[in-house]
Parts: sequence; structure tokens; C-alpha cells
Amino acid sequence: MEYLVLLCPRCGKPSAARARSRSHSCPYCGAAFQVAEATLVGRASSGREARSIIRKLLGDYAEQ
Repeated sequence: MEYLVLLCPRCGKPSAARARSRSHSCPYCGAAFQVAEATLVGRASSGREARSIIRKLLGDYAEQ
């Protein structure tokens, strides 16, 4: 199953959504948004790979 790593339009943090999803809710701030309108920052072939991408991005986010 493919996952998309998206940036929340409200808080800017990354999260993973299934590639076939139309909408997604941010696990950090609760914002609901359309997947097609979100900023795509990565693709992953598994949930584990998506979490790895998100951890790296959150590390970069914390350094800002």
C-alpha cells in the first residue's frame, strides 16, 4: 500500500495518508483538509517508510 507524506496547511507538520485517500486529518492540530490540495513532501511504499520520512522531517522542523 502506498502512502503520501503531506504537510498540514494549518500547522505545517508532516503526516502520512494512504495514497487513495481524498481527505486527511492532521494528527497534531486536528485540521481536516483535501489530500489533493496539500503539499506533498514524500511517497512511501509502507507505513514504516512513511514514519521514517516523517521523523526526519520533524527533526528538521524542530531545528528551525
